[in-house]
Amino acid sequence: MKYFQILLLLGINFSIILLGQSIEIPHKMMKQYATLNIPIFIYEVSNLQSIQLKIEYDETIINALEIIENPVGILDDGYTFTTNISEAGIIHIGIGSNSVNVFSGSGLVAQLSFQAVGQLGDYSPLSFLDAQINSELVLGTTINGSIEIILDELTITGQDNSGIGTNHSITLGMCN
Repeated sequence: MKYFQILLLLGINFSIILLGQSIEIPHKMMKQYATLNIPIFIYEVSNLQSIQLKIEYDETIINALEIIENPVGILDDGYTFTTNISEAGIIHIGIGSNSVNVFSGSGLVAQLSFQAVGQLGDYSPLSFLDAQINSELVLGTTINGSIEIILDELTITGQDNSGIGTNHSITLGMCN
């Protein structure tokens, strides 16, 4: 019986995620000292009037540089953005519409530009502290992301101790 209850709860949560409005920041890897744009996606939004987001990150690992508004143009000119990155570790984004033609669907609404300031292997969560679509709280369906600082490339050198062959090296490129 307990197994059935767990499956039922998982099914309910799964259907909420699949059928409800949601917002996602993906997990990304970036090179040390590099700059990277992280997308913010919305899913299954109906008649988008407003979005309100508060996102937390570790300012000792990454610095927020800017917010790129509507990077692929899915929102028309009737949408206005209000953004704030002045508070260390916190990003505020507000999107509002005064347009008759409001957006419905899924897509990329903004990008967060970060610079890596931490060390190799450091990891910063990108967590929603507040997420509202059309003044409806959607924190239960958000997907939090992260940034991990990785090596740009790794060179492995092998030596031939027998003296018959030569030394060789292999360079491995890491994720962008």
